[in-house]
Amino acid sequence: MAKDTDRKKLKKNPRNWAKIFGILAIVFIAIVMVVSTLGSSWMSSLVVAKPGDSATIDVTFYDSNGVPLITSNQKIFDDTTAKKATVFLTDPLSIIVNSVSSKTLYPIAVQSSEAGSGQYAITKNEMGLLSNETAGLSEGKSKRIDLQADNFLPEAQMTADAFNKIGGNFTTSRIGDNLFIYIPENAVELANNNTTPAVYYFRMLTVENKTAYQIALRSGLSTADITLKTLNRR
Repeated sequence: MAKDTDRKKLKKNPRNWAKIFGILAIVFIAIVMVVSTLGSSWMSSLVVAKPGDSATIDVTFYDSNGVPLITSNQKIFDDTTAKKATVFLTDPLSIIVNSVSSKTLYPIAVQSSEAGSGQYAITKNEMGLLSNETAGLSEGKSKRIDLQADNFLPEAQMTADAFNKIGGNFTTSRIGDNLFIYIPENAVELANNNTTPAVYYFRMLTVENKTAYQIALRSGLSTADITLKTLNRR
């Protein structure tokens, strides 16, 4: 009987339905207004980088002491320069997500108010890590990458004479020192054919160990911070 009574009340008061629809309309308009104030940024956060996508990333490479060495972030560059540390400024990197480079070395243009400009050599494996770790990021999201995990440039043992020939100073070098060496673009080919290199890139290495007659060097890049700047879906 109660249900029948309720139905009769609704039939007698059609304004109740009007009120309900009015409330729903107000709620809908409020949702639309909130979404419109967010713009398209909230939609970008739902889209993540997938294999094959073209992406642009901001990147900062750090040495083993956690000091920025190469960065596309102007503020990090300015702050590091103010501390009298050697740091290079570069452009954001354009990559294909989760791709493998055919190059052994990947040069990136860098410049520094202290050391000038040049082409810094990023290894094939390092570029592969940057590419692979971008997968799953949405625009504006960041990630830190361990570049030492796979030991890209194994510790190299060199005699004092060999070290001096690549531009080092065996006498004054100490454990923990960072130094820049030049690497030919086609190092493997040069080793086989004994030809004169046409293009050189530079690279930072760190003195890992030193004895009376030998010195051990390892890659100067320890970690990298990447931020997905733009994404173009495949």
